[in-house]
Amino acid sequence: MAKPSQIEAATARLAAAIVDPAVFARDILNLSFEKFHGDWFNIQRYNRRSLILAPRGHGKTTVCTIVYALWKILADPDARILIVSNTAAQAYGFTREIQQHLLGDTLRNLLGDPRGDKWTEMEFVVAGRKRIAKEATVTALGVLGPMVGKHFDVIILDDVVNEDNVTTPLQRDKVDNWFRKVLLPCLEPDGSLHLIGTRYHHDDLYGRIIAREQALRATSKREYYVHISRALDGDSPLWPEAFDCDALEALRREMGSALFGLQFQNDASLARGALIRPEWVRYHDGAAPDDGYTVAAFDLAISQKETADYFAWALVRRCGADYYVLDAGHKRITFDAQARFIRQMWERRHPERLRVEVVAYQEALAQHLAARGLPIERVKPHKDKVRRLQRVQPLFENGQVYIPHGLNDLEDELFSFPYGAHDDIVDALEMALSGAMRSRVSRKIFGPDIQ
Repeated sequence: MAKPSQIEAATARLAAAIVDPAVFARDILNLSFEKFHGDWFNIQRYNRRSLILAPRGHGKTTVCTIVYALWKILADPDARILIVSNTAAQAYGFTREIQQHLLGDTLRNLLGDPRGDKWTEMEFVVAGRKRIAKEATVTALGVLGPMVGKHFDVIILDDVVNEDNVTTPLQRDKVDNWFRKVLLPCLEPDGSLHLIGTRYHHDDLYGRIIAREQALRATSKREYYVHISRALDGDSPLWPEAFDCDALEALRREMGSALFGLQFQNDASLARGALIRPEWVRYHDGAAPDDGYTVAAFDLAISQKETADYFAWALVRRCGADYYVLDAGHKRITFDAQARFIRQMWERRHPERLRVEVVAYQEALAQHLAARGLPIERVKPHKDKVRRLQRVQPLFENGQVYIPHGLNDLEDELFSFPYGAHDDIVDALEMALSGAMRSRVSRKIFGPDIQ
């Protein structure tokens, strides 16, 4: 049995923890954290609405979702808390982690069995709750989910923005409209709402909230406390024990500045501008090394009209860590002419792989070529062309891509993307580079001539 002095000490610890989430994390949960984590605690503690943008891997979910929700439950078992993430499964993972803490020895010894009359990963009620309400203590939901007739005292949105819901303006509008028209009406007038996330697009939900806050500055009003944490501030890493300068620089080289800027610096400015800079590109005189792994890629056209997209191609040879563009261009030609062009490219240049974008009728051409023995690899492209080019952007930024002098159409598209009039060659080049980055595949022997 605990001694009176031990009970008194435990009571004092709980009393201090109820007031301060940082004390709760340190003295009750025995978690160690950095000063910037303490700043996040205080932002949520002292602001009814906040937006915290944090770098990947820096503990934002642990601090701002798990610990914060546990602290709110400790301070007020009657609280109704909603946790939203990019998918329901992701949100359920957060509730499971909260439940594990509540069922663990540390909190259970202090508070007793936490389980109330409902205890699932979707929602749960804690023991000792006095409030009569249809909402659980904690409810988990995926973004865009239904919430008719429910109201909450605390709403936490953790990583509601991801690559799957920022690709198109329509997707971004859906998230923003859901946030404003469905979610916000569910918050009690005196409730608190906190967003935690990482940037994915200059026009994502976080970017729109920031833009609305900037517009409110003229009226001296503010709805959200906006805090942006960067993994690297000049030469000073935010969390050197986890991500030192060398580790962050390696990530920047591997990811490219635009993606690194989004995911680790929460800076969308580079992702908004032209992705490939002229000073990154290296040139060759047409004499690329003979020994290498060669990939041809084709962006098919569906019409010869002057307003239609071009049929485009790119031929790339990988030699060690470098990538040599051997040929690239575009033109408007018929279905049969496209098929002949691809076959002739295969016969003349002998690429190990032939990558063909397949959308709608293009599948018919891919089948037509594959039936004649060509090693056709069908590529179903991501809808967001910017995202696709960002995957190979690090190759350009690191000086690994060489193009021959004189490919003016390629350069025009490359250096103006995504704002140029055409992007067909860029699409083909991205496919070829992505294919060359992957491991070798065996070459197929071609079949009879195309009729």
